[in-house]
Amino acid sequence: MAAFIASTVLLIALYSRTVDLRHEMTENKTKLQAIEASNGETKGELLAALDTHKLEQFAASRQLVREVAPQYLAAAGRYSWAFASH
Repeated sequence: MAAFIASTVLLIALYSRTVDLRHEMTENKTKLQAIEASNGETKGELLAALDTHKLEQFAASRQLVREVAPQYLAAAGRYSWAFASH
């Protein structure tokens, strides 16, 4: 009789945990969908910002010119950085 009661309590606890996990999965799925939507919007904004035509307009408005053959200076040290010069 004690084994029956113990197994019944165990099954109820397992069922409760399963239901809790299912609810948690549903919440996480909703959060993931929201993040995916946000990611898509951010990707669209990034692609719009990096549009070639807009970048060329930005450069022209600041009188920037495209360097055809840039020359680089190297900085010695632990970290090597390249600096562009004309």
